[in-house]
Amino acid sequence: MAKRQPGSKMPSRPKAPVNGAGSDRPIRLHFVIPSDFAQSRRVQDSIFAAVAEKNWPEDDIFGLRMAMEEAMVNAIKHGNQLNPGKSVTVDATVTAAGVEVSILDQGPGFDRSSVPDPTLEENLLKPSGRGILMIESYTDRAKWTEAGRRLTLTKARQVSGSHAG
Repeated sequence: MAKRQPGSKMPSRPKAPVNGAGSDRPIRLHFVIPSDFAQSRRVQDSIFAAVAEKNWPEDDIFGLRMAMEEAMVNAIKHGNQLNPGKSVTVDATVTAAGVEVSILDQGPGFDRSSVPDPTLEENLLKPSGRGILMIESYTDRAKWTEAGRRLTLTKARQVSGSHAG
């Protein structure tokens, strides 16, 4: 069983914004969790509860959910190498117009440019890079910083509600 890190916060449901779901007031969430997939799901559930409060269209929610799931799995599995003694820090800002999520692991990092493009013919049978492709396909921007340990995802709400990916 994973031990709770000192100073870590257990995921909790976001509180409704003071001015209601239609408000332009952002919902800000912060989590520090151990490298645990169940904790990751709770974080994602909290973020998507905030997205639902802002009445996002299902097509946008689907893509963002796919990207976030993959990003969290990568942080826990590849970044922290499933070490329950290492934590993942997640910060999210949700508005009616967009979502920004920052995920920071305590792993060694990686160089994004060194991951082969899985769509090239010579890489079609290689198992690496598919998750990154999904993250980048379902978000408007995916930026790795801090030597590849922090991933910041941004997604703007589609005005028409149609799926862009």
